[in-house]
Amino acid sequence: MTLAAILDWHLQHYPLLEAADLYKLIHQGVYGPGHIIKDAASACEYLLREHAAATAASDLPDPSDRSDRAEPLSPEGRFVRVNLRGVDQSNLERLLAALLESAREVPTDHDTMRGRLLEAVSWSRLRLPSAAAELREMLQENEPPGFPARHHSAAYREAYRPAYRVVKPELWPGA
Repeated sequence: MTLAAILDWHLQHYPLLEAADLYKLIHQGVYGPGHIIKDAASACEYLLREHAAATAASDLPDPSDRSDRAEPLSPEGRFVRVNLRGVDQSNLERLLAALLESAREVPTDHDTMRGRLLEAVSWSRLRLPSAAAELREMLQENEPPGFPARHHSAAYREAYRPAYRVVKPELWPGA
């Protein structure tokens, strides 16, 4: 799957996404989940808390009704997002293990991040013109400090209430 196809997929499923959301998904596709893991205990506590909140949100569509519970993030298929609303309570321990294993080796490929952001800027000019200039600015502002992680946009958080974990697809069956 190409980066353009991944961006198209996300735009189709999340039409309110903005530049910050594009940056975040590219960041996750390049660097994986390492930035959120401080230690196994806190990762477990955070996962349980977020899963409980996500599955209690009855006003959102249930992603378990979709065949695409694992969302694409990178052209080479290195990482996917696993939506917590589609994960049964009995599988949380397995998801935590996949998360911890996925975070074990955090890539530091800044050249790939820069290249994908440039590609996303070009894609945005055609598919999401409102995000192109801001995404370009994010690239310029975030490259010198080594492309730190960022949050989703307020509009994205409000509309979709994202709750997921980034894992290597080979560690999550069905991804």
